[in-house]
Amino acid sequence: MDTPTSTASPSSSPTSLLNPRQQQEADEEYYTNKENNQFIQSLRFKTFLVLLLLFLVLSFAFLAVILGVFPYSFLQVEALEARDSVARPLRAVFSEFDTLSKLIVNNAAWDDTYQEVLTEPKTFLPKVFGYEMCKQYNMSFGAIFSSNGTLLDSFGYNFTSDDRNLPLPVEMLALSQAYIRRISSNVTVATTGYINYHGQLHILGAGAIVKTDYTGPVAGFLMLTSTQSEYIVQKYADRAQVCLNFGIISGEGASKHFVDNYGYLVNKIERTIPSAKNSYWTVDYSDNNPVQMMDKDYLVGRKCWGGLNQTAPGKKVDGDRMMSFAIINDWNNKPSLLFIADVDRNTFQLGMTAMGIALGVLSATLIVIALVVMVFVELAVLKPIVNLTRSVEQITFSGNIAQRVGGGKESKDELGTMTQCINLMLESLDSAQEQIKNVLEKTGLQEQRARAIMNAIPDFVLCVLQDGLINHANDAFLSRLEDLESMSKTGACKETHFINPSKASDVVPITISSSQITIFINDEPVKAYAVIAKNNSDKAMLQAQIESEQNRIEEHKRKVEFNRLMGSKKRRATFREYCSRSSNQNNVDFLEVLEEYKSIKSLDARCEKQEEIIKNYLARDAPCRVNIQEEILENELPNIQRGFAQLDLFDVVADSVRSNMIKGSFIKFMQLPPSERSDETEEEWL
Repeated sequence: MDTPTSTASPSSSPTSLLNPRQQQEADEEYYTNKENNQFIQSLRFKTFLVLLLLFLVLSFAFLAVILGVFPYSFLQVEALEARDSVARPLRAVFSEFDTLSKLIVNNAAWDDTYQEVLTEPKTFLPKVFGYEMCKQYNMSFGAIFSSNGTLLDSFGYNFTSDDRNLPLPVEMLALSQAYIRRISSNVTVATTGYINYHGQLHILGAGAIVKTDYTGPVAGFLMLTSTQSEYIVQKYADRAQVCLNFGIISGEGASKHFVDNYGYLVNKIERTIPSAKNSYWTVDYSDNNPVQMMDKDYLVGRKCWGGLNQTAPGKKVDGDRMMSFAIINDWNNKPSLLFIADVDRNTFQLGMTAMGIALGVLSATLIVIALVVMVFVELAVLKPIVNLTRSVEQITFSGNIAQRVGGGKESKDELGTMTQCINLMLESLDSAQEQIKNVLEKTGLQEQRARAIMNAIPDFVLCVLQDGLINHANDAFLSRLEDLESMSKTGACKETHFINPSKASDVVPITISSSQITIFINDEPVKAYAVIAKNNSDKAMLQAQIESEQNRIEEHKRKVEFNRLMGSKKRRATFREYCSRSSNQNNVDFLEVLEEYKSIKSLDARCEKQEEIIKNYLARDAPCRVNIQEEILENELPNIQRGFAQLDLFDVVADSVRSNMIKGSFIKFMQLPPSERSDETEEEWL
């Protein structure tokens, strides 16, 4: 809202020494500053500033939420995709275990194999596991053992050098004994697991050679191994459609590259123990395993599905892909093989792109909304308010309340209602001015008439203003100023009371004093009296408090004396005799019985005493009923009857009995001469 300023124009100064041109420039600068100051203080500028700040706050708040929540959500989705990417090659590995296990079971648990191993063991392996067949299944070594673990026959192939007469490694002979012991407990399944042979990982499987129906003794054991070569790694990557890399992390041939770069993850990854029971469909992989952004060190030995060349020189991969990890234990349940799979960060990149588009659309929407709101506020609110303000200022400065605001084009909203109310107010003011003129004329006549009536009254009549000044006094008061003159000469004071006419119960103690003074009316000295009425309410209140404190001390003193009297058997007997004269000894007996009640230790005995006290002193038909207010007895008797021998059960009634005796019989008893109260002297009594 435009507000007027109180700054004076430079041209209004009568002492200005500027020439006309300088004066004109000064005036232009003054009015420019005035308009700028009014614009800054206007409602239009404040509304624009509030809307702008609101837009900025909402934009920054939404931006903070989006940048805080969305990237985290996209990273979580990417992490799930990365973990799933390493679970897929694990399924391929387990499928390899399952294939080897089925191959062993299908050839070992067979009647023909059973008879052939017992009769001609040297002919079984060359006939069933030829070079081409083993190359197809990537089986490097195989052997047949008797039931007691003796090696009967073996084969060994090197598919790279085409060597077909490799001897069975000694380590595998040692491992075969452990496998034989493991298989002997269950001949119906084959046992598989990873082994590390001279830095080369092999899948080793073994099964018992038995009849088809698994009856009869075990004829021997069949053991096969599958070498995990680069060809197999590429096969896993192709089947899982991921980029894959793995290496040995313990034992002989452990990859220094893997141990140095990823060894710290061993204790953070949940390990998987592959066996023949695992299959393609039963892979159990934890969603808590770590993921991280791909680095260049990971590219050594990496294989990708479809033959994609992801390791080309100069190709940037840092931060473009995400890696996930899995560890497979060997058959000794020790971490042996680390799997690393990586996937493109398409989800994060698409999400951030979508977020950028959403932020742009949202920002544009907020800008459009802000502009629409500002235009609406300007046209529907600010402009009518400014016009209304100018009309009110014009009426205020001109003083012509006959004018009206709005020009007869009031709208039907709240601003239109306010315009109508202002016009009604102006009409009321116009009518009130006419009425005030008429009232003032009538008031002058009535004041003269009232003055004449007041002067005709013989009693004092004073018109006192709210601040205590006497506005007018009748002739009767003015003619009786002798008392004021006497008080002013002697300096005497007079104590009296002031009564509020509107509230007769409001009596204020005052002290009146008078002094003669001289005042000037129309430059002529006039004798007058200054009457001072001093309020003594504080003094009276202090006196009342002193009396109340004295009464309290006196009452406490009487309580102490009464307790001393009741504590002395001799004095108590004298007091009881005195009370018996007025048939008031029941109260003394009640207090004595109550002391006896509180001294009882047994709860049962105290309960009996409780009933006795109620029957003899408190019941309506009690023979020795105590003398206290009936209202107190009616209120406390039900509580006492419901009580269960508490020590403070009778305290309220006892306090009332003591209070009545102190205020009645005890005061009269203490007023007796000491010779009638006891044989003690006054000093001994006190």
